[in-house]
Amino acid sequence: MNMYESHDELITHALDMITTIDDSFLDLGELLRFLQLNDMKTFHTLLSFPQLGRRKGYYLAKINRTFGHLNIDKERLLKIGWTKLQMVTAYVNDENYEDYLALAEELKAYNLANVLKGKMMVANGRTIVMYLSPAQYKVFESGVVKFGAIVNGRGIIDKEKALMKALKANK
Repeated sequence: MNMYESHDELITHALDMITTIDDSFLDLGELLRFLQLNDMKTFHTLLSFPQLGRRKGYYLAKINRTFGHLNIDKERLLKIGWTKLQMVTAYVNDENYEDYLALAEELKAYNLANVLKGKMMVANGRTIVMYLSPAQYKVFESGVVKFGAIVNGRGIIDKEKALMKALKANK
């Protein structure tokens, strides 16, 4: 990792990887992990860039920590993608990584998250994206909570079930 002639060169290279993250997340994760261990100031500088952010930066470093020492084809990991790889990092060890990689290859991200939590998969599930103002979100949140959803940090657990209950009750 000391192949950079200057700190600015390292930052420039990291920014190049950030802009092509889908193709370079493994290399970026390796660099972030190295910086996490050896240069926390630069690590935090990179996390401050909005294109990367703290959460994704830590995820990529953890992906490297989990899979970097294993003899896994890089193309296979790239094909799985960083989103699903970060989901399985909490479960993977040197003995079971093949099973979790196969699961990540087989399932869509939403179903993978459900299976990892011990929930049922949603066959042929559909995704709905809603853009709500803060006031609208407050109404949505309080509405689904009344029908069984649970607020957890910045997210809502079981909002799908609660929304369906609310819609059925409103018939």
